[in-house]
Amino acid sequence: MENYTAKHQDKFLVYCTDSCGMGDRLLGIASTFLLAVANGYQFRIKSFEPYGLAEVFTSKYSWWSDDWIYAEVKRGRMNIESDVWSYSRILTDGLITEHYPNAKCINVHSNQNFISYLFQNYQYISELGKYGITPENAFQKAIDFLFQFETGFSENYKYLLSQLKSSHKYIGVHVRTNRKWGDVPEISDDTVDRYIQATRSEYQKGGKIFVCSDDESVISLFKSKFGDDVVALPGKAKHLEKSKDQTLQEFSKILFEIWLLAESDVFIGSYWSNFSRLVTLKQMKDPILVELQLEENPQPPTKMWRDSRMGQNGMIDFEKEYGMNTKIEGFRYTPHIELMSIK
Repeated sequence: MENYTAKHQDKFLVYCTDSCGMGDRLLGIASTFLLAVANGYQFRIKSFEPYGLAEVFTSKYSWWSDDWIYAEVKRGRMNIESDVWSYSRILTDGLITEHYPNAKCINVHSNQNFISYLFQNYQYISELGKYGITPENAFQKAIDFLFQFETGFSENYKYLLSQLKSSHKYIGVHVRTNRKWGDVPEISDDTVDRYIQATRSEYQKGGKIFVCSDDESVISLFKSKFGDDVVALPGKAKHLEKSKDQTLQEFSKILFEIWLLAESDVFIGSYWSNFSRLVTLKQMKDPILVELQLEENPQPPTKMWRDSRMGQNGMIDFEKEYGMNTKIEGFRYTPHIELMSIK
């Protein structure tokens, strides 16, 4: 990927979505970049307020350039923010120029992972293959090519990683409880306990356990079980879209957590969270996933979410709901390819 140069210097795909969390955003960015590569287009990321990714990352490829804003060209728009299927023909059949013959700058709005659709397009398979890009490594190659930490952030990241790697084994844990921000589904205390059990199955005294969660009480619980071997970045958990008045430190904390989790020797994740899914896609190793369970009497909006998905047997097939084939009981290692298609 180091030598990628757009064949069409006057054509742009511009990633423009700011109405989602960091997991969704990075999945959308990687998908849009690969679509640009497959078509030989320039790729850009719109700068967002209050902090854009260019605040934290650099790259040999100038995705942060605003040249597309001033280009005197006809423009188009792709909306892939809720339903990839409605755009599937554009992704799987023909080139962008065939679907947007007059537009040289296309703004892409997407919080979805549509990488798998690109590999249903024979022309895209051929073009992506020139750079050694496969369905399995596509996300990792895109993210590694686009994003390297800026100097100041790089020093902090390397220090944090060295501290975690100083132990003989470093376990990464991401617990998405959905107890904040009005997200669904809110998980039960029993589900949280399964994370403890899964961690204990891999833990050796003196090893590091790097814990990330949207609920600070979960981190406190881990510390009560594993003591000083638990490491967590300071500060409250923030959602990229829903948390107001974020500082640059809080913004960068989200990115540090993703990158550090992806470096762990063992990753224990939440398959109902795209945050965990993109860690797995970046890491390309089989994660340990835990069984999802809701409280018996959940609060809204989880109650409405549950009721709208419940089958005739009064149950929800959570794995099917999130596009997985493997049944998770308790906790288990799961093939990482299970998390490649995001629903």
